[in-house]
Amino acid sequence: MLVAQITINRADSLKTSSILCMDPTLYINGLSAGWGIGKNENYYLENSSLILKQIIEKMNIKLTDTVIYGTSAGGFLSIMMGIYLKGAKVVADNSQLNLTNWIVKPALDSVMMYCFDNIVDSLNYVERFDVIEAFKTHGYVPKIYLHVNLCSEADNSKQLVPFLMEMEKVKDLKGYQDVEVVLHYEETKGHNGLDKDDAIKVLYDILEV
Repeated sequence: MLVAQITINRADSLKTSSILCMDPTLYINGLSAGWGIGKNENYYLENSSLILKQIIEKMNIKLTDTVIYGTSAGGFLSIMMGIYLKGAKVVADNSQLNLTNWIVKPALDSVMMYCFDNIVDSLNYVERFDVIEAFKTHGYVPKIYLHVNLCSEADNSKQLVPFLMEMEKVKDLKGYQDVEVVLHYEETKGHNGLDKDDAIKVLYDILEV
C-alpha cells in the first residue's frame, strides 16, 4: 500500500494499491500550504490518519506493508502521518521538519492567522509545527527515509541540519525506528523533489515489489 501526499498524482502510474491524499487545511481561506494544521483544536492531520487507518484495515493491508510518501509540505504531512499510522514506513523528500524554520514565512504566517481564532492558541499545539515535538509527544519515531538535496539551502541548512542537532537532545523515546538520511546533489533542482520515476523506484524498493 502506498499513501502519497499529492506528488504522485495518478494512481494508475503505480502497480501497488494506493491512496492519494490532499490536506483539507488548504480549504481554509485558500491557503497555499497547510501542513495538516487544521482549525483550532480540530487537528485535520490526526482526523485524516484515523480515516486512512480504517481504509487500510478494510483493504486487509498491514500497516507494516504500507509506505507514506510526500515532498515538501507533503513530506512533513507524511512524517506526521507515520506517527499515527504506527508500523508504516515514510519516504519524505525535501521535507519541512520544523515549520518555524521554513523560508517562506508568509505561508506559515497565513496558517497562524487563519487556522487559529487566537494566534496565541497556536502555542498550545507546538507538536503540529515540529516533527521532533511530535516524536516527543507521542513517544514514537516512524521508520523514515529522508531524502534531501544538498544544493537546497531551504532543505539542507534550514531544515535537515537543525533537525539533526535537535535530535541529539531527545532522550527516552520508547518507540524509535531508524531515520535514514539520503543526500543527493542536484544543483539545478533546488527544492524540487525526486523525479517521478526515481521516486517510484525508491518506493518499490521499500515495498519489495
